[in-house]
Amino acid sequence: MNLHRPVLVEEVLKYLITNEDGVYIDCTAGTGGHLQVILEKLSSKSMVIAIDGDSKSIDICRERLKERENVIFVNDNFDQLRKIAFQNGYTKVDGILFDLGLSTYLLENSGRGFTYKKDEPLDMRFNTKEKYRARSFINNAPLDELRTELKKYSEDRYATRIAKYIVQEREKQPIETTGQLVSVIEKAVPRKDIIKTLSRIFQAIRIHVNKELEKLSSALEQTLPLLKEGGRLVVISYHSLEDRIVKNFLKLESSDCICPPDFPICTCGHKARFKILTEKPVTPTVEEIQSNPNARSAKLRAAERINA
Repeated sequence: MNLHRPVLVEEVLKYLITNEDGVYIDCTAGTGGHLQVILEKLSSKSMVIAIDGDSKSIDICRERLKERENVIFVNDNFDQLRKIAFQNGYTKVDGILFDLGLSTYLLENSGRGFTYKKDEPLDMRFNTKEKYRARSFINNAPLDELRTELKKYSEDRYATRIAKYIVQEREKQPIETTGQLVSVIEKAVPRKDIIKTLSRIFQAIRIHVNKELEKLSSALEQTLPLLKEGGRLVVISYHSLEDRIVKNFLKLESSDCICPPDFPICTCGHKARFKILTEKPVTPTVEEIQSNPNARSAKLRAAERINA
């Protein structure tokens, strides 16, 4: 089994850890890539809450790190961040990490149809406790919804055309597997563009099924009351829509006033709650991309909690 190789490891450690005895939350623990190096940097007095929506990933992570006594493993979605912290006895923490990339395990070993390179059931759920699957979306969504969601989340020029082809095909027979879906997309898209489009469309379906952007927005809001003064937030994103959400959230929460520019005086009373530590997103070096191609689109943004 190929385990996920973490990206921007040194940068994560640099921006996340301020207290080796502190409390940290890894919101996307996966099979334990970043978690392992974080634990190596922390003392035995520290505590890390490791969260992941996929039960098999968190089981692998637990087994991989079974010698560590300062980890709490939680199988849940990260939009339950604050509740998870409270249930485990923590109201304030020193750092919170999100790595929003899809893990190697989910791609290669889950059998849930996350990749167009394998013929698997159209599932794409991170958390199998949830009922909504990719095949429900593909076979039941009205054309307008299908077109809108694919276009919004893939930002692909062929999204509208693909939506029409999907509707035509499903009228003949249900689209139940990734192989069937790939065949439909191949009919709709010129051969020269097929690989990029397949990647984008599969990504769009995954984002829709798991409500990834909505959950990210909710989780980011929950970091504010959780982080203690001087605590750090670190987010690694791989998609322009994710990065935009993180960028806008940090911009808003690092501003003292959010009134419209034409207001003569401030009436909002908003106070900055973050200090941005990365003026521009941190990206992988050429050497890291060469050794780990999955890192190529990674962008890291970090901020420090102030006025807590």
